[in-house]
Amino acid sequence: MVTTVSMEAINTFFKDRKLALFGATNTKSEFGNTAYKELKERGFTVYPVNYRLTTVGGKHCYTDLESLPEDKRISRVLITTLPSMTNQVVLDAASLGFEHIWIQLGSETPGAIKLLTDEGINVIYGQCVLMFAEPVTSYHLLRRYWWTILRKTPISMESNLR
Repeated sequence: MVTTVSMEAINTFFKDRKLALFGATNTKSEFGNTAYKELKERGFTVYPVNYRLTTVGGKHCYTDLESLPEDKRISRVLITTLPSMTNQVVLDAASLGFEHIWIQLGSETPGAIKLLTDEGINVIYGQCVLMFAEPVTSYHLLRRYWWTILRKTPISMESNLR
């Protein structure tokens, strides 16, 4: 899938360091677990969402986006589900008024991207959230470097336009 995501969209997503993570899990081999842990370590407030779990990492896990606390004004969601679930999550997020949605690399579907684009929602896809959530370290910093050289990131795409 070709990305048309801009660095402006990514920077806008990260202006608020509070987000819901749909697909958070306790299964160490799944990206939802890695993203949950790493985003928290990087200083983000992460609200785990998974309809099958009551806790993630020892913290309360919400069963759906609608059950998130209203007083926290969460406007961003990171989706790390299987693509077969993504369209429903996107429909729910759009109907609830989420303004910024990151569909993790590997979770995206053309239908989900089209829906969000048509609704005018800031959508990021085709990129790994951990390559851009500062501070980026270790493996993800190296991966971002190589993806930039290979022109697979918005960083390299925008520098070509200058």
